[in-house]
Amino acid sequence: SAWRASLWTLAVLFTLGLALPWRAAALERFKMKHTYYGDLQGEFVGKGSDFFKRAWWLWLLCWVTAIFVFPLPFLYAIFKAIEWRWWVNGMRIGKGAQQVRFESDLDFAELMGLYWKMIGWMLLLFVLLGIWVAGVGAVGTLLVKSGSGAEQFALTMQHPGVLAGM
Repeated sequence: SAWRASLWTLAVLFTLGLALPWRAAALERFKMKHTYYGDLQGEFVGKGSDFFKRAWWLWLLCWVTAIFVFPLPFLYAIFKAIEWRWWVNGMRIGKGAQQVRFESDLDFAELMGLYWKMIGWMLLLFVLLGIWVAGVGAVGTLLVKSGSGAEQFALTMQHPGVLAGM
């Protein structure tokens, strides 16, 4: 429920992120307890302490990213790979002979390429947006200097698509 997630989020904030593994485990247990695949009930057997043991050193390295932002995508990919392996390995559906288990050996290198592609596309889009905004500004400035008036400049700034009709 929402109050449960809110309280766990407050605990994570007050512990500067150290309670995150126990938050993830508690919320996943709650979610899987209320999940059914047909008549088979879900279960989550992962422990917050296991997640913490796998990722505690990342918490220490996160403080380095406050100064140097460059390692952040690497640390995030490592964290997500650890979290996803822990999460998938802890899921169960059903009981006894009908129980379905999941296993994952996801490596952070497999996620790293996706993160760098995303960062590259974001940078490209920001550069293109910057060029577009600079072009609109330059055309607007030329309009004002050519005597077309401040009204035309204001129209151009409010509705840059007007440039296409010029």
